[in-house]
Amino acid sequence: MQRLCSRPLCSREAEVALSFDYSRGHVRLEALGDSDPHVLDLCAVHAERFDPPRGWTLEDARGPVEVIVLSAVEPGAVLAG
Repeated sequence: MQRLCSRPLCSREAEVALSFDYSRGHVRLEALGDSDPHVLDLCAVHAERFDPPRGWTLEDARGPVEVIVLSAVEPGAVLAG
C-alpha cells in the first residue's frame, strides 16, 4: 500500500520519515521505513522545505538526496527584468 505525505492537501508519495525528540530539541529526517504512528511521513518536496523549530537541531540521515526544484515559471518563458 502506498503511503502518502502527512502534510495537509499533499497527495505525493511519502519518501522520508520525520521524527521529533522533544527532550533533546532534536529533529531527524531519514529514509522511509516501517510505518510508525509516532513518525510523520513526508514527500521529497516537503522534506526539503522542512525547517526545524527555532533552537532545535536537525539531523538529516537520509544520505545523498536528489534536490527537487519547483518553479512557477514555464520553461522557455522570458522574464522581464
